[in-house]
Amino acid sequence: MELDGVKTLGNIINDKIQQLEVELEDSITTREKEVLTNEIDTLRCVLGHLFNLKSGDGNTQSIDKQLNKIQDLGSEISTHI
Repeated sequence: MELDGVKTLGNIINDKIQQLEVELEDSITTREKEVLTNEIDTLRCVLGHLFNLKSGDGNTQSIDKQLNKIQDLGSEISTHI
């Protein structure tokens, strides 16, 4: 079940990356481009951490902690957007 949550979150993040890439193509100012590039890089980093999570290793508590960190980061990114 946790792995399904990780996959769902990964899909949401991928969708957001695609949306930001479109915004990046349409952005005019250098500052906009920098902000969007940083957000995309951050989300890609989060995706990398998601894919490192393994199911069935008996380390559910560790997965929960990492998911909480990722969700906190997602909230922070949403605030910046």
